[in-house]
Amino acid sequence: MYCPPPNETPFYANPLSQLSQLTIQIHTTAVDLAGYETLFGTDTIGFIVDGSESMMSALQDVLRTSAPESALGERETRHDFRNKLAVVKGFGDLLKMDLPESHSAVPLLHRLTERCSRFSAILDSFKAVSVPTAFRMAG
Repeated sequence: MYCPPPNETPFYANPLSQLSQLTIQIHTTAVDLAGYETLFGTDTIGFIVDGSESMMSALQDVLRTSAPESALGERETRHDFRNKLAVVKGFGDLLKMDLPESHSAVPLLHRLTERCSRFSAILDSFKAVSVPTAFRMAG
C-alpha cells in the first residue's frame, strides 16, 4: 500500500485530487448513460456528456494556473462550475423522476447526481477570495 511522505497530503485527502477524480467519474458515468440514448434521447444524453466534458476542461484550466486553490476560491470560477454542475445534475435528476426505481438506469443516475453533489461540497471547501470591484460614479 502506498504511503505518502510525511510532508505530502495523501491523494484521498487532497481536495484538488478529489475534484479531478470526481470530474473523471462524472464524465465516465455520463458516457455510460449513452447506452440509454434510445430511452432518454440523443439531445438529453448529449447535454449531460457535454456538461461533464466542460467540467473536465474547466478544471484542467484551473489546475494549470499557478495557484489553483486560490482560483477555486474566486467567486466567478465557482459560479462557472456551479452552472456546469447544474446542467449535469439537473438533467440527471429530471431523468430519474420519470423512471421507476427498478429501472436499470437508476443506479447510474443516482451515481451521477451523488458525484455532482460531492463535487459541489468540495468546491464549497475552498476559501472564498474577495475580488476587488471597481465602481464608477455616474454623472
